[in-house]
Order: sequence, then C-alpha cells, then structure tokens
Amino acid sequence: QVGMDFWPKSCQALKWLVSQSRAKVVLSSDWRKSGILRTGAGATLKDYGVKLVGETPIIEAPKGATSLLGARETRCREIRKFLREHPSIVAFVAIDDMDLHVPGSELTLHQGVNFVKTAPTVGFNMHLAQIAAAILTGRPITEAEFEALQAAGTAKH
Repeated sequence: QVGMDFWPKSCQALKWLVSQSRAKVVLSSDWRKSGILRTGAGATLKDYGVKLVGETPIIEAPKGATSLLGARETRCREIRKFLREHPSIVAFVAIDDMDLHVPGSELTLHQGVNFVKTAPTVGFNMHLAQIAAAILTGRPITEAEFEALQAAGTAKH
C-alpha cells in the first residue's frame, strides 16, 4: 500500500502535534504531485487520526536554478503562495527533511520560527514535535531547549 513507508513513530508524533496545537495538516512534499502517492499519504495519516486538509500549489522551479537550491526555494515559494491564498492562517510550521532555510531569499523559512528540519534517516518524532508545538502555540522555547530537542530529534537511535 502506498504510504506504508511513513514511519509509525512519525505518524504518532504528528498525531500528538495535531492534538496539542489543533493544527491542520497541509501536504507540501513531492507526495502531492502524484494522485496515488497523495491518496496513500492521506489514507496512512487517516489511520492515525490525522486528516490532510489540503496541499500546497505546485510551482515549477525557475529556469537555470540549480537542482537542490531550486527545489528548496520552490518548496518555500509553494508554501508562501498557499499562505497568501489562505490569509486566515495565523501560525504555521513546515516540517521537512529538505533544508528550507535559503540564505538571501525573502521566501526562506527559519528553523525554530516556522520550520522544523528532520533528518531523512530519522524522520519526524516526539522531540521535533515538541519544537513544532511550541512554534504553533506560541510557547516560548529557550535556545538551549531548542538545541537539545533538535539534537535528540535528528540523532539516529
């Protein structure tokens, strides 16, 4: 079944985040670009009680952009466009294993402010969910607490 490669601990952490913050989940990954992948992702998350409420628009990378930088900036552009189209959103956090902090770009997302970076080999987990919950609920988080949670959340166990 498509979507089965979503790690259970990641789905459980996302479920916890939604319950703590009343967040809505919008798909911004490449999974949204294929109907079968999007449906599989939605079905897997639904099994954990997490509902996808939408997806970011698909924008083609600018011509001449290097692949990684182009992909990073394009993902930020797609998220920013979604936010402009939904002005009632007052807080958001992007969770991604791609570094969405693009220095020099007005579209960049900032780690610990509106972005939580996961490690591709570890995924989203309860340490990172605590950072995301603090961002969404406006709970202050110290730099030391952020660094400890980020380190624990991206360390391979």
